[in-house]
Amino acid sequence: MTRYTTRRGSRGFTLVEMMIAIGIIAILASIAYPSYVGSVKKSRRLEAQTALQQVATLEEQYFSETGSYTADLTKLGLRNKRWNWTENNYYRYRVLPPSGSCPIASCYRLFAQPRNEQAADKWQFRLESNGRKLRREGSSGTWKTGWEI
Repeated sequence: MTRYTTRRGSRGFTLVEMMIAIGIIAILASIAYPSYVGSVKKSRRLEAQTALQQVATLEEQYFSETGSYTADLTKLGLRNKRWNWTENNYYRYRVLPPSGSCPIASCYRLFAQPRNEQAADKWQFRLESNGRKLRREGSSGTWKTGWEI
């Protein structure tokens, strides 16, 4: 008669081995997750910047046809007169009201602010008709040149 015996080490993982593996996975996740979140925020910021550049192109086309810019975004073919949303609704954007230094007939200032899941990011962007790109953190921050964060 043949006797079948099993060795203790070949039956599977011990609880200690499983806990070590879970611990390693947790450490790797805690390192990778913040990087992932940062990448997601950057891609959403890029969406806002792209929307501002697209509106700037539409403003320039409108200017070439009419001789002035417009604050009414529906005249540019967009859905709403004032506030419009980026493709995935993470930012909303508009043309800022004219000012003494920037009358709408000869210049524009586009503005984008975060909304929904992106609202915690707080970075706002501006694009002016002279090509100047500005950013600020929060609604009370100082405008800084460039969109790089």
